[in-house]
Amino acid sequence: MKNIIPLIVLTALLSCSSDESNTSHNSNQNVLSKMISTTYIIGESETILTKTYENNRPKSDSAYITSNDISVHTAYIYSSGRLVTRNFFQPIDQLVEEFNIVYDELNRITQTSHLSNNTNQTTVFTYTNAIITSERNTNGSLSTKLFYLNNDGIIYKEVNDTGTSELAYDNNYNVMSISEPLSTTTYTYDTINIPPENFQQFESFMFGTYKNNTILHDNNIGKAIFSDISLALKYPLSSIKHDTASDNIETYLFEWFLNDDNYPIRRNTYNNNGQLIVKFDYFYE
Repeated sequence: MKNIIPLIVLTALLSCSSDESNTSHNSNQNVLSKMISTTYIIGESETILTKTYENNRPKSDSAYITSNDISVHTAYIYSSGRLVTRNFFQPIDQLVEEFNIVYDELNRITQTSHLSNNTNQTTVFTYTNAIITSERNTNGSLSTKLFYLNNDGIIYKEVNDTGTSELAYDNNYNVMSISEPLSTTTYTYDTINIPPENFQQFESFMFGTYKNNTILHDNNIGKAIFSDISLALKYPLSSIKHDTASDNIETYLFEWFLNDDNYPIRRNTYNNNGQLIVKFDYFYE
């Protein structure tokens, strides 16, 4: 088992290992079958989520909130390898929320709809040259966003009523920073241990072949960090958010534990104070 050391310690190791080649073992294909994430508040577990996978895509979720003894269940439905419906149940046999997705012939999301007891929301996307226009109707309230594409057809900028947000990528389309109206967030990555191509790191393999679909699914450019836009995926090591108004800095560190084939078996997330706030455990077939 290998442990990826975050931030300053890792930087020191890299400076002494400049001649070491990238480590990526793809001879053995590990297929993700289950992930369990546990969130903590002051050291006590708050939410335990178990996500099961089929064909390397999420199949179902079961979340248990310990503080109020509530369980929420999610079912994922796919068509032609693309997520088309996500249903939420509470308890397990009572549908309380539904999210549907429509694609065009180019595999691009053209519409999403979100229905629950309190929400009736529809978002329509139109494509014109290098701009995707998002028009959202939430319970009769209308809003519009513009997503701008670069020369490779990848979203790099969002303009809405509150201002402009812009992404900076590396050469392989890993997100290096996102500049928003009131903050800037930067990311660092492990450059030695390379994830296997089939590892379902965040929301990969769920929305078909169009690279911008993860952003469109959430109607939010910030989701790029969780997408499969990257041409050469890397394990993130840190997220540092600088609030320009208050000058506050919020840091999250990600610690990865890998098996001999470079697949994660655990990821820990720590806050500014070094407290464990989220733990992910990965299980493979």
